[in-house]
Amino acid sequence: MSHESELNFRLTKCEQDFSSLFRANQFLSVDVSGGQKELLKFVLFATATILVTIRDVDRLLQEATLGVGHQSVASKPLAFYRDTLCPNRMSMQSVFDQLVRRPDLFPEAESANWDEREVITASKSSESLPVWNMMNAGYDFWCNDESGTFSEDDIEAVGRLTFSAFFSPDEWLRNASDIEPALGQNTDQRLPGHVKIRLRELNHSFILGNYLAAVALARAILEYALVDRATNLGIEAYSANPRYTGSTKPLRDLIGDATDKRPDLQSDMERIREAGNRVLHAKKHDNVIHIPAALRDLALTSVNAVRLVVEKIYLD
Repeated sequence: MSHESELNFRLTKCEQDFSSLFRANQFLSVDVSGGQKELLKFVLFATATILVTIRDVDRLLQEATLGVGHQSVASKPLAFYRDTLCPNRMSMQSVFDQLVRRPDLFPEAESANWDEREVITASKSSESLPVWNMMNAGYDFWCNDESGTFSEDDIEAVGRLTFSAFFSPDEWLRNASDIEPALGQNTDQRLPGHVKIRLRELNHSFILGNYLAAVALARAILEYALVDRATNLGIEAYSANPRYTGSTKPLRDLIGDATDKRPDLQSDMERIREAGNRVLHAKKHDNVIHIPAALRDLALTSVNAVRLVVEKIYLD
């Protein structure tokens, strides 16, 4: 079964299982402390089934996010999952937790562990960053470790991340080696918080291979910087047209005005604007986003150019 088919199957199963339980009026009105043992056993196994399926859906959704970043699913079961099932998830978990602790329902559970409970109960939070520790210690080692140092859920989480489509640490290192931080005296004090945050996100986007995001963010940083430093540059950032009172000028005009005052900025600003236009206002037959190497080059040009502009505007 393909990933897409399995996800659709699990979503449909969630809807069917929950609807059956709801129609039987077992879940909403059950008295978990009551004495109707057969009914309580039914509710216990029904909630367990639904919770396990929800867990499977969560896993599949996460894999899609880590992989291609999109997935085709049927709209009706997806809407049911988001609007009905997820809001009731904690209530079902609470019912399950209370019932599974009743020894009178399953006396044998007192002397044996019920694995199902471990499967559907949320993992305990860890302050020791288990995923990071496992990646450093070696995923293969911990997969075969039987000491219980890390939970199966933590090991599975590391596996999903490590073998996901976007996980390319060698590429990240290569990308990081091709860009630099903004450099200048007292940078931490002289760069506004808005710019520092955006530069950090810009670098992270490029390093992780999110080249479209990097190009778009570089353009946004340029526009922000020109408006923010308009007074120092000796330009007017806002439109004089009374119909657009309070509106900033188009980026093309901001660049033109800034070029008159600082010709040394022109080439970098134009590179950023042109790259942004190719991404944000792409023409029908412009295939740059379908050519990984070309898109990376476009992003690299934008990242380096906006760093230079920021340094010249804020740090020179």
